[in-house]
Amino acid sequence: MLCWQDRRNRFNHDWLKNSFIPALKKFLNLLDDKIEDQQFEQSFIESVLPKWESHRSEAFSLAEEFEHAMSPRVLFELPPLSRCDEETRKWLGERIHISWLAKHAVHTLVEEALGRARSADAAYNNLHNGLGRCSNTVSVQALQPLRPLFAAFLHGAEYWEGDARENGDDRDDDQQFNERKC
Repeated sequence: MLCWQDRRNRFNHDWLKNSFIPALKKFLNLLDDKIEDQQFEQSFIESVLPKWESHRSEAFSLAEEFEHAMSPRVLFELPPLSRCDEETRKWLGERIHISWLAKHAVHTLVEEALGRARSADAAYNNLHNGLGRCSNTVSVQALQPLRPLFAAFLHGAEYWEGDARENGDDRDDDQQFNERKC
């Protein structure tokens, strides 16, 4: 149980909310000409943004493993409940697990978390594809037409909800994107 919680804390708090999202917000501020940071501007696309690719599997596995890792049934593996006879641990653990699933709509929560992870990942893939069509991915000015894709990914990473259009992806209305100008 603690192992899953530690992994969640490392992913959600240590990396996503305290490192990755602030960097993505900073890059959006660069795109909006609110700040200047030449070093960050030149390194973001190459060194910060691709970190999503190495962390995305953790987002999915945390959601997929939640039911097993956080079920109160695991408490029967620890004292004092581990001292119950095997039959009691089995039937009572299962009964508590089923009650917990129903009371907290765990399957619904897991599906929502997976959907949000898929949405964030789709927004990242849209951004990655947009960047692939750009001849210059170092200059903020060259990347300004992709601002809606950066914003969509930020929204997906921050809130893990909605589809790409709900996350601010207005590619269909972006003439420069449709003409593949970056």
